[in-house]
Order: sequence, then structure tokens, then C-alpha cells
Amino acid sequence: WVHKSDVCGYWDGVKLHVDSDYLQNDNPDTKASRRVVIAHEFWHSVYQHNHYKSNFPWLDECLATTFESEALSDAELLYSQQDPSALPMSERFYDMYPADKLALTLRTGFVLDGTEGVDADRAKRGYHLWAWGKFLLHTQGHDTIRELLRNTIDPKLLATEFSMFCRSLLIKELELEEDGLASIPKTPLLEYITKTGWPFLTVDKLLDTGIISLGNAGAAFTSGVALKPSPLSMTIRNIKGKAPDGEYPLILRRFKPDANEDIIALHPTKKDTESERRSLDDVEVGTGWVVIPPEWTIGLSKKDVEIPVAIVHRAVKQTWAEYFGYGDNPLYCYYLSPPIDLQIVPSGGQFTLRWSEPDFGPGLSAEHCLKGYRLFARKGNQTPVPIGMEIKPKQTSLTLNTASYQNYDKIGLACEDLYAADSQKKGLLSPIAWVDLKTGKGVWILESESYSYQLGRNLFDAETGSGREGAYEDGCFAYRISIGDGQARTSVQITAKDTFCSYWSRKGEISKFLHTWTPLPKQLVPGQKLTIQLGVSDDGCTGKYSPIFNAKTSFRAAGYDVYEVEAGGSFGSGIGTIPWVGRLQKQYEWVVPEPSALEISQPKANPMTISIYFENDAAGAVTGGVFYRYVFHPQ
Repeated sequence: WVHKSDVCGYWDGVKLHVDSDYLQNDNPDTKASRRVVIAHEFWHSVYQHNHYKSNFPWLDECLATTFESEALSDAELLYSQQDPSALPMSERFYDMYPADKLALTLRTGFVLDGTEGVDADRAKRGYHLWAWGKFLLHTQGHDTIRELLRNTIDPKLLATEFSMFCRSLLIKELELEEDGLASIPKTPLLEYITKTGWPFLTVDKLLDTGIISLGNAGAAFTSGVALKPSPLSMTIRNIKGKAPDGEYPLILRRFKPDANEDIIALHPTKKDTESERRSLDDVEVGTGWVVIPPEWTIGLSKKDVEIPVAIVHRAVKQTWAEYFGYGDNPLYCYYLSPPIDLQIVPSGGQFTLRWSEPDFGPGLSAEHCLKGYRLFARKGNQTPVPIGMEIKPKQTSLTLNTASYQNYDKIGLACEDLYAADSQKKGLLSPIAWVDLKTGKGVWILESESYSYQLGRNLFDAETGSGREGAYEDGCFAYRISIGDGQARTSVQITAKDTFCSYWSRKGEISKFLHTWTPLPKQLVPGQKLTIQLGVSDDGCTGKYSPIFNAKTSFRAAGYDVYEVEAGGSFGSGIGTIPWVGRLQKQYEWVVPEPSALEISQPKANPMTISIYFENDAAGAVTGGVFYRYVFHPQ
């Protein structure tokens, strides 16, 4: 039926309408497009004639657009015979039904309705899905399309074909060739070459603008939290985050992995320059979860990682309880890195291994991500030996018998993922974090010796230094200090040079003392007992009016063991209230301490410090110290 119409042509459910002017027009553009318009509208008559009533309201328009595209090979001939600069009809077709529109409708999926533009029309959204019809035609043929139209297709086959369709858009080896062979089932078989359109469906145009952040999408309020499962859908988003400090696998899954979801990770840099599809060697595919190998992020330093990931949902029907409750099943994205801050704390015949859980990202902890920890031991460069022991995710310490590990020199810990598996179907492990198996056996070695002093009582007017010798004078006093090996001399003399000095009547008085201590050995053994002798004695004190001179020598080890000796008192006429002690020595027994966990695991950063302090306190004061720093060396 031919009559005047405002459009080129359409099917009204009973008749095919074609504009008579359009049909009689000999313009090359019209000749080329005439076939595709009539083909598209003719398909609707075929659909109605066969009483098809698909479960998918959009399938009629989808296959009509697919059928329309099958006429493009002949239509292109009309163009090539005319103006060579004119665009082929095939390219104009893909301008009308571009890849980003396909991606929009795929994100909603086959079962649910879209929310914007043509995609929101239950029937017309099929225009965007023309590639699905092309894929079935070129991979399965007419019989499968009929089953889909008659709702007799096996749901498992439908799920599998949808997954393969999505992969054909992403993977180079699975894409449809530009010129595809098709056939019409008649006798004899009629075969022809047609354009598939796959070169126009580039990955970059299928990419969603949303991102997947590291951590718990539900806790971090990223766009991932809204990525609910939609039957027969595909969403491609970039994982964005900082590169890890080491070579660690990257895990993407939901809180509870979904058996209907294929997750396909695409290599961030290795891709076809035109289609941006990846080769099979440059994709990682998993069901419910995917493991992105550490090699993909090597060399990225601290730059942002950007990895495209396609989430393909293969369920063929919607269970609404699952859909509305899926906010409780957000995406988790995290690096499977090893435990951190490993330390060993010895105690008798045992030692305690301590650690901290790694950073999994906002909203995630070890209990969200791990099945547990795995313990290993190693000697030298030999193969690590796994130790069969259950270590739960919430644990951060473990007590072990020293004797069981006497043949090893290192002990290590790895994280085991809660769901992901390796190529041998075993729980996926992080790299192993190692710590030297040191149980306190070793010696303290003297690494350095330093000095400090302060001459004067008031910090703002005092003189400070870090050498062995010091001298300083203010308006009232002259201060001296001399530090030797095992001894130090200090003196405070009243000079009263300042006319405002309140001590002018005591001019010439000197508080002068010798401080002594037992020289320390260059090497100390934990548990070793040392006799420490401290002394302080009058080294030339003078004064007539019972000045009070006080002097002190003290010993402090590791901030805990403190011993001291004091001398002095009221010097001179003997009428003072404090008895004069001109010399005093004391002996103490000091036990060299066992190293702490940090002193064992990070000895250079955590030395043991032994301090000798001396003080001469008259009206003015001299203070000083010698600091011996010992570093633990295991043996």
C-alpha cells in the first residue's frame, strides 16, 4: 500500500505505509535509504503475522533495526556508484544508533525499563539494542532468534549468550568481524556478506561516567553503592584509586558475591588502538569476584590507578526482593596486601608474634575481606614452609613455642582472601610479610656516645652545648664543665661583676665537684649483671659564710633503672643547717635488660640509651650528661 505520509514509512499493525514521493524519488540518498526503511517496517509485519509476543517488549524494534541493517550491503553499492565522498549508509546507521545509546540501555538491562529518553520507552528502547540482534544472527542463527521470539529459549542459553555478547564488545578475539557472513534459511541456502557494526562499538563509548572507589561502596557513599543488579545488564566503570605501595592483587566483589554476575577487568593500558578492546591475555574474568593481578599496576608509582571493569549480570528475570534489598550488598574494592608492623616479643620459652591489619580502604576491615591469616616459616632463601594453624581475621597476635622454630630464621604472615581463589582453586594469598625470628638472643653494641650541658639556672640566660668542655659567665657567676671518660668536673663561682648582683657579699665562693662513674663496656649481654659505682666529691670548694653547695651524679638506663648519689651541704664555718658531705660513693647492681619487640625488629630506630647525669647546684647551676646508645645485634 502506497500513499502520502509525513514520514518515509511505518507499519500501523495492519498495513505498511510508504510515502509515494519518497518511493518515486530517484535521488541517490533516497535510493540507498529506501531499502532499509522498507526492511525495518516490513519486519513489523513479519512479527505480527507470526503472532510473536516476546517477554521483552523491545524485541520487535530491536530485530526490526537489526533487519534494517542487513540491507546495508546493497545500499552501500548505490552510494559507491554515485559520489565517492558520500558517507556509506552503514556509517549513517551507526550515527543514528551509536554505541553510547547501546551502553545506556545495557546498563538498565533487558528486563527493566529505562529512565531517560528513548530508553524509557518499553518498545522503542529496542532501537538501541540492534547489536544484540546482530550478535544472535551471526553466532546462533535464525532458530535461536525464533526461540527468543516465542519465549521457548532455554534460560541458561539466554544467560550464556548474553554474557558472550557482552564479551564480544570487550575482547578482541570474540568481536564480530566487520564483514560478517549471514544466510537466509531457504533451499538452496542463500548466503550474503553484511556489516556487523562492531568497529563502531568502541569500549570508550560504552564506559559509564560513574567510578568504583577503593573501600566499601556502601560506607564511602561512592557511585558503586547504587550499582544494583539488573537482569541481563552490563555496566562498565573505572576503578579509581591510588596505586599500592607494593605488588598486591586488587579484588573487586560484592559483600556477598553474586553467582549471576560476571566481573570482567580490562587492562588499563594494553588495548587495540581503534576499538579499545583487549586481547584475552589482557582481561581477567571472574564470577562473583575478580582478581586484578599486581602486574597491571606496576610502574604507576603513586599515581591514580584507572582500570575499566564490566559488571555483567546474567540473571534472566527479576526477583524484586533481591533488588530492593541490594543496598545491603554493596561493592567492595581493595588491595590484598600483607599484614603490617610485624613484631616479635620473646618471653621465656615462647614468643609472641604481633601485627596490624593492612589498610583495605574506607569502611573495610580484615573481617570484611579475609578468611584469616596464614603463617609461614623460612630458613635463608629456602622455600617458605606453611604452618597449619587457624588464625582468624580479628586476631592481631599469636603466641608460639620457641623450640618449634629453632631451625628457622624468619617467620611470616600472609592474608587469605575471604572468597577469591588462586589458579589452583586455593584461597588467594597476599604476599608474605616477613620478620626476623629473633627471640632476644644477641648482644647490645655501643653505637654512639654524645654529650650535653647547660651553664646557668635560667634557661633563657643559660649557655647550652653538646661538647665535652664548656665555660660561660653572666653578671653573677662563672660556670665551667669538663667531661672526661668516666668522670666530669663542674664548678660554679660567684663573681658578682654586676653591681645589681644580690650575691656581692659572697664574691669568690666556688662550688667545685668531681663526678665519677664506672666506664661502660662496648658490649652488653641481656641478663648480664654489672656493678655500677657512682661518686661525687669536693674538688676545691671554697666559701666563708656557710654557702650551700649540692652536687649529684646519677645513672639511668632505658628510662626505667635510676640510681644516684649526692654530696655537699653547708660549706665553711660549720654553722650551717645542712651537714657537709665532701665525698660519697655508692655501688649498684644493674641487670642488662632484654630487648623489646621494637628493639629487636627495628634496632637502629630503637636503641637502648644509658644516661649519666651530673649536677652542681649552688646559687647558680651547672648540669650535664653523657649518653651511651646501644643497638641490639641478634646472634
